Amino acid sequence: MKKRFFLLLAAILWGGLTGCSFYTSAILLPKEWSARRDFQNQNYKIAILKYDNLAANHPNPKLRQFFLMQKGRALYLTRCYHDAEETFRQYITEYPNGIYEAEAKAYLTKIEALRAEKEREHILQVKQIRGDVKQLRHLLKLDPYNAQLHYNLANKLWDLGRYNQAAEQYLKAGEIDAALKESELINNRLMIDKMAR
Repeated sequence: MKKRFFLLLAAILWGGLTGCSFYTSAILLPKEWSARRDFQNQNYKIAILKYDNLAANHPNPKLRQFFLMQKGRALYLTRCYHDAEETFRQYITEYPNGIYEAEAKAYLTKIEALRAEKEREHILQVKQIRGDVKQLRHLLKLDPYNAQLHYNLANKLWDLGRYNQAAEQYLKAGEIDAALKESELINNRLMIDKMAR
């Protein structure tokens, strides 16, 4: 019994000295189990780090593919779409015709669809804000001394990135209604506008 133990120990040590992939695999096995456990328990951020390390260092190319995909899946599940996209592209580059190539491409399609939907929502939001600006300007022609209208217009202009115009409207709102001069939001935004000039 003791003889077998010492032979096994010697094989492991000899493998470590000669760069044996069996030895490296044995060392990395607890990390692999740990990463799988974290992924299953939805501790995705920790799993990402572990899978990244395993994908870079494991001697088995099939397992490296799996680990890289698991990293990408975890990034996708945490909504880190940019990093997930990079990981799936890395997989396709490193493993052309790899085991998970079709899945990696499917994830890239999903990410592109999500990006397109987000851009569409942004365009619709900008259109809505521009419509609000037009409506508020019309209302201000009818009621030019309405501080709340100036304030609302300033907020909409700020959302569009028209900071100078927004600052003018904030100042007008403050001139009409002294209470608005004390508004923390207005003061912060006017300070930002001055710093940007």
